[in-house]
Amino acid sequence: MGGWRAAPAWMRALPPPPLSPDVEPMPPTVRRRWLPSVAAGLGFGAMGAVMYTSLYILVGQEVMAAAVVVGVLVGAGLRLGGRAEGWATGVVAAGIAVLSLLAGAVVGQACLDAITLPAPLATTVSAAIEAPVTAVAAYLSEPWGATVAVVLAVCGALVATLTFRAARE
Repeated sequence: MGGWRAAPAWMRALPPPPLSPDVEPMPPTVRRRWLPSVAAGLGFGAMGAVMYTSLYILVGQEVMAAAVVVGVLVGAGLRLGGRAEGWATGVVAAGIAVLSLLAGAVVGQACLDAITLPAPLATTVSAAIEAPVTAVAAYLSEPWGATVAVVLAVCGALVATLTFRAARE
């Protein structure tokens, strides 16, 4: 009976085998895509906040269905920026979507206040910017409406991060 021999030098220099034949490890370029994808998510979130504010002003009240669109825009922005689907991408998209929704709602309410009150727009918007916690607290003072809007934005972000695929050329 022969003893075990050590593997030749050329075999020890090879990289380790993949996890299994049908699973490829995540390429390192996907892991390094947080900054561009978060930047794209923030950009799309800003677009969603502007859209939400515009609808808020045009209709004269909050449009809850638009919260889904804000979430979808943020989730699609993260995926367009290069992030792969997964729980981390969904959590980041949900957070950016909620922040975008709150920003759009606060600025929209400030604009409505400028229309209904005889006050200049710069005064109402600067008051919301100078005291954002107070402005967000005023928005959250109606808990059912705020909860529905936040849940819709989070659902839109999660659905977009799980289902969005960038078009291939």
